[in-house]
Amino acid sequence: MTDRKVVLKMVMSLDGFVTSPDGTHEWMFEWFGDDSGEWNRRAL
Repeated sequence: MTDRKVVLKMVMSLDGFVTSPDGTHEWMFEWFGDDSGEWNRRAL
């Protein structure tokens, strides 16, 4: 078995929440722009 690199990218609020009280994730994507995906690929 070989060692592999694992990269985890999460979005979390300052108070530690990853979903809204109703279980949705829309709150974290409201500020993402059209170029956010490309920025993430370059950063990782």
